[in-house]
Amino acid sequence: MPSNALQSLQHLRRIIKPNFLPPHLRVQFTSTDVKSSSDSCSPIATVYLLIGPTSAINYADLVGLFEKNDILLSGHKAQILSAHVPALAPTSASQAIIWTEELWPTVFRNTNPYGPHPAIIRRAEVELLMDGGPERWMALAQQAARESTTTGVGVGVGTVVLERGPKGNEAKVIAIAGDARFHIGPVSNGDSACSNGNVMGHAVMRAIGMVAKKRVLLAKNQLNEWTTVKSESGQSPFLNSPLTPTEEQYFKANTLESNGYLCLDLEIYVTHEPCIMCSMAILHSRFGRIVFGQRMIRTGALTAEASNENGSHTLGYGLFWRPVELNWRLLCWEFTGENKDQDSVDLESIHA
Repeated sequence: MPSNALQSLQHLRRIIKPNFLPPHLRVQFTSTDVKSSSDSCSPIATVYLLIGPTSAINYADLVGLFEKNDILLSGHKAQILSAHVPALAPTSASQAIIWTEELWPTVFRNTNPYGPHPAIIRRAEVELLMDGGPERWMALAQQAARESTTTGVGVGVGTVVLERGPKGNEAKVIAIAGDARFHIGPVSNGDSACSNGNVMGHAVMRAIGMVAKKRVLLAKNQLNEWTTVKSESGQSPFLNSPLTPTEEQYFKANTLESNGYLCLDLEIYVTHEPCIMCSMAILHSRFGRIVFGQRMIRTGALTAEASNENGSHTLGYGLFWRPVELNWRLLCWEFTGENKDQDSVDLESIHA
């Protein structure tokens, strides 16, 4: 069965017992119900398996498939039937109920298959403009990016993580992180040392690590004693401790709610579009919103367009919102303000 045919059925129940069928199918299928073979002496518990669109496999091929694998049926005969099913996912619970009663058992997942509701986007944009708006937070991210290049520990990419109050205002900075992929911490003689690049040193990965470490320290009431958790050999390879005064200032600030989970509903601002690794880390950490600055034409994984306005090829992954493949979605904006930094990173080769 083609993969796209299977993906299109994610909103439908695949295995159905007779009593869960819509009334008209229960009557229609009963007249052609599955019968046991002559050598079967036990009654059969009938189950209906939704296979795929009739356009994806013809009847003869389907019959041959069952005959080839008849051992799976334990001597019983499979009856091939057809039914009309909804091709698209329902957009509401009430619609799923109607389709379940009239067509085929249908599942409503509490997400709109066509994207977030416009009202949700409008409310989020109003909140984004509070407390100085994206310009304020992007300026902080750019400050972290400049510090990473000034100190020589990374490329010019910076990240800021925020948490908002219940009304969307009172935005508080949870963590600030600059790229530090070339930093591996102090060595035995006290000199600094560099490697060719630690992927855990990407700004996004460091910021997520700082949030995680901050949650642990808050739980232990040790936020102001974060240095006590450093390893004896120096900085952790995850680089989730502050490296600059700016990073330390915001890390030690008591701005994170102690009862939170991962990065659920937090906002993240990044000077450059994150790479695939960082984009997936943002998804798995359950961020609610992301604002990124410069598009990374060949390495950025958030935008969905296969090519940009200049015709340049992009990945086109659109990881901020995928209708089927991912179990989390978030709102995503591209920052186009005056503070947008277009020159600090090579757009052809760097993974931000």
